[in-house]
Amino acid sequence: MVHKLERSGVLVTGFYLEKDSLMVYEKPRTDSAPNLLTIELTDEQSIPRIIYKGEDITALVAVDFEWRTRDADQIGSTYFRIKHANTNVKKPVVETKELCVGEKACE
Repeated sequence: MVHKLERSGVLVTGFYLEKDSLMVYEKPRTDSAPNLLTIELTDEQSIPRIIYKGEDITALVAVDFEWRTRDADQIGSTYFRIKHANTNVKKPVVETKELCVGEKACE
């Protein structure tokens, strides 16, 4: 499926399981623009490293990410929500960065 999506021009990043070990698959970018969202996870117990529009997001509270395909040739939806504490103010507040594109993600 990953190779079929790549051939149709879809950027595919993420994780897949191969021979009982967690492997990372990422298609190299051809432009110099930063990724919209990068999620790095060292292992299943680690705190994720989140980079949103080139900015490291720290003081994470919660991270949700979902991507669905419509069919073998089309993206169906993308959804993410990142909750983090803004500690640059006198009284820390929780801020949210969220994106919802496509009908399934926005239900």
